[in-house]
Amino acid sequence: MQNQKPVLHILVVGFHHKKGCQVEFSYPPLVAGTEGKSECPSGWKYLPTLALPDGSHNFSNDFVCFNLPSLTDPEQSVYGISCYRQIALEEVKIRTADLTRSTVQKSVCTLLSLPIYGYVEVKLSLIAQAFFEQGDFSATEILVKAYEQLNACLVSLEPQEIGSTRLHFVGVPLRDLLLKWRHKILILFKLLLLQKRVVCFGSPVHPTCALILGIASLHPELISKGFQQVACVKTSRPMSPMPTFSTPVEEQIGDDSASPFKTTLPSIVTEQEANEPQHGPIATGREADELLNDPDGRSIASAREAHLDEMTTSSSSPSSASSMEAAGSGTGSNQRLPAATLMRETSVDTIASNFSSLYAIEPSEWGAPLRIFHEGVLCLPYISLPYMDLLTDPSVKGYIIGASNVLFQHKRQLADVMIDVESTI
Repeated sequence: MQNQKPVLHILVVGFHHKKGCQVEFSYPPLVAGTEGKSECPSGWKYLPTLALPDGSHNFSNDFVCFNLPSLTDPEQSVYGISCYRQIALEEVKIRTADLTRSTVQKSVCTLLSLPIYGYVEVKLSLIAQAFFEQGDFSATEILVKAYEQLNACLVSLEPQEIGSTRLHFVGVPLRDLLLKWRHKILILFKLLLLQKRVVCFGSPVHPTCALILGIASLHPELISKGFQQVACVKTSRPMSPMPTFSTPVEEQIGDDSASPFKTTLPSIVTEQEANEPQHGPIATGREADELLNDPDGRSIASAREAHLDEMTTSSSSPSSASSMEAAGSGTGSNQRLPAATLMRETSVDTIASNFSSLYAIEPSEWGAPLRIFHEGVLCLPYISLPYMDLLTDPSVKGYIIGASNVLFQHKRQLADVMIDVESTI
């Protein structure tokens, strides 16, 4: 998708009182050769339900981030951002026959080839505001101009500036997330690394999407370089939410690439084994009797303490050992010497220098980003009810998703961890 424009499509999704959510306008048309109205590709059949989330009628505005599989490349994803608005019917200047309710619910949505949700969200908010204020939803020229200007603005940037993480971090409220979730943010980050099945529930949807993207942004370069397959999975059977390709892609799963942590586990075990103290042989019955009948009157407990003291003394440095001997020479040879302790420097300057040295290490030098979202592990900041069957497919191994439909809360078997975003539980 490197040769594609950053903004693939801009569209308007509305709620029809008889047909439900539907695409009212798209540019360029989602289906080639059509007018771009009320039609979606088969692989994006439920795109309107993502742009207009469940429960949106309870709010006047909301933002939705979602991911879709590419229709042309089975190993690429498409990233969507939707700006939802609900206004009173009196604010509409030119009314049509399908406007039968007291309020009008519509979303202005963009589909992107880059996961720069926050950067486009800021601009899309202004576009949606201008589109609603004109009071005529048939006047879509403003959306066509916005599509051209957004692409021109992004194409004018240098390639290294687009590929950098600066654009990917725009709009991610990391500070607010840390203040709200505190130590729980570390638990959520571990669940992400372990590729568990995590369902985040909340309405409105924007805080849920911000939480999922914020957790993903904590891993260096994960959003900028590790989001290519966040919505890609080869299902065990044809499913309507997923596109089908004429040439099936054979997944090459090697022993070394089955998990992003498999290559590091042997080295960790080796270090643990190397750092374990070498204990002496277990005492036999005769040796135990000799310890019990020790003429010096030592007990088994005192012998064990003496053995531990010998290990501590032998592990200390020569300089500390010599200083301890010099200090104890004047008080007698039988006095037990205190064990050396390790003092940890906790000054602000030392901590700052440590962080600076760690920050100077390039993420590519330690293998970042890890391949977390691949081979059936998904990251979907928001999904609607029609995508529930996708989660039960055997090819889906793990996921972190956001939802606003209450039925997801009742399906406890779908999640290893269920998170209520509103109550931070």
